[in-house]
Amino acid sequence: MAAFVSAFLLGKDCTWAGLIMTILSKSESLSTDKTAPTSSRKAGIVLFWSMALIYFGAGAWVALSMKFFLGDSLGRVQEAQSVLFGRDPSLSAMGFVFTPLSTLAEIPLVAATPLIPEMTRYALAAVVVSALFMAGACYQLWKMAIERGVPLWFSYAVVLLFALNPMIIFYGATGMSEAPFLFAMLWACRRLLRWLETDDVHDLAAAGVALAVAFLARYDALVVSVATAIVVGMITWKRRSHITAGLYKGYALVDVLVFLAPVSLAFLVWTISGWLITGDLVSQLSSSYGNEAIIEQLGGLEGGAEAFSNSLVRILILAPLLPLLLLVSLMLSIRRGSWEMVLPVVLMGSALAFQVFSATTGTTFEFLRFFLVAIGLNAVLLLLCAPASATFRARRPGRAAVLSAKQPAVSPGILGVLVAASAASIALTFPVLGSDDWAPQEYALQQELSGNRGTSLDQIQQQSSELRTFGTERRLADYLDVLNLADGAVLVDSTYGFAVVVASNNPRQFTIPSDSDFIDRLEEPAEQGVEYILAVPSEGRGAQDPINLRYPTFYADGADIATLELIAVNDGRPEQPDWRLYRVRQQ
Repeated sequence: MAAFVSAFLLGKDCTWAGLIMTILSKSESLSTDKTAPTSSRKAGIVLFWSMALIYFGAGAWVALSMKFFLGDSLGRVQEAQSVLFGRDPSLSAMGFVFTPLSTLAEIPLVAATPLIPEMTRYALAAVVVSALFMAGACYQLWKMAIERGVPLWFSYAVVLLFALNPMIIFYGATGMSEAPFLFAMLWACRRLLRWLETDDVHDLAAAGVALAVAFLARYDALVVSVATAIVVGMITWKRRSHITAGLYKGYALVDVLVFLAPVSLAFLVWTISGWLITGDLVSQLSSSYGNEAIIEQLGGLEGGAEAFSNSLVRILILAPLLPLLLLVSLMLSIRRGSWEMVLPVVLMGSALAFQVFSATTGTTFEFLRFFLVAIGLNAVLLLLCAPASATFRARRPGRAAVLSAKQPAVSPGILGVLVAASAASIALTFPVLGSDDWAPQEYALQQELSGNRGTSLDQIQQQSSELRTFGTERRLADYLDVLNLADGAVLVDSTYGFAVVVASNNPRQFTIPSDSDFIDRLEEPAEQGVEYILAVPSEGRGAQDPINLRYPTFYADGADIATLELIAVNDGRPEQPDWRLYRVRQQ
């Protein structure tokens, strides 16, 4: 991350396509595995760019034609826009509530907004980033197969089943943080599986770096890192105890520290930076814009046994074959006497367990995307069912290295049955994506694609409103752009206002909470040059809107400081607010 930020600040060429390929090439060079034929390595590059184009094409169509967006994706683009084109441009303008990887990745693309306005208005910057990261996830899975010497037909089948899964395509195309998180998890899994055979500190360190990247994408990686570090320590303890009598405890501790160092550094740098700038040590927990505050503002979540069972169902929706693969993995681990099945189960299973726990305790929403890593775990376990036949070549093999990965054969017929079952499971998953109960963020687009517009007027209206979300905000932005207002002339909170700001051709006309003079302008709008204030109802998340907190009756009557100029009834999803634009009374 530091290299990326430095290159950007110094004005160097740092496009995200180049950065992703740099990561991939570094990953390739670190492995130094020469057993894979050149054709397989070239096939991996072709796979990467082919899938990147497919995901980007799907995302561009969804954004430009369907005009369908997910709020988190659009919000991160707005943060990147504020870093470059806001009234108070700086890296701190992106905020410290959510992890920074997606926003940082989008900054070079958002810089092209003057030439390509769609980069921000239609969030194409987010689409490019998620497409590249998801293509990178496919590439890591391919490399995992080639390094193990898995039969090519099986490698192609597993990777394509993963890459063309409708949920993978959806989140490779919509700019959410799931793509970089899944990329980093598969990268970490691949390097840990290499380390298991090579005992090479480079593989272990690379896995740690991958989890640091995962943390910069999603906070879940902290739990994953701790759980996996315990297993890493156990593996080193066990295999070193046979060859370094009396020293194995020290070796286990060193390996754990090497593994945890990158993610620990990322955590410290991110949290301390946020504390120094905002005063909140962990903004995700303490900020009024954080996840806990959002849940409280929306009336809380029930949690409990029903949430627990619903979480398990969502995992099965995404990976129906996973229970069978876990059983097969257990049997193969015993047969092979290897930890290789354990590592991905702990690595990705801990992420799933954390989401199940969070849903059960009512501390997170039960969105299907939070369990997306189940698809990655399903693909890895399926891949590991095929026996390894490669010879690993490490930069510096450890004393516990077993470089020749020769394993008992598995019948091609059994592998074929597993592939067929995986393909059939996807056919079972797709229809469920059209359910607003199980897939509240995906159902409207799935129904539109399948031609299923519902069987009642209410269902049709619900689907239409979902697809129209943020259209009202774009029209508000167009209305304000025509007025040719001065910098900072429109005061708005970013809780809902991000969708207005990101759609505007002139983001400098807005005063938002990340601007250093936001409080001064809120206190004395007329004296500070504010001409308009955008207001939302003082209910739900709007109850914590700084405008409503300072002027409790503002939405209803302008609080005697402004007069009503415009009412914009929202035609998006029900939780989107109806807007009121007030003109500030000038002294």
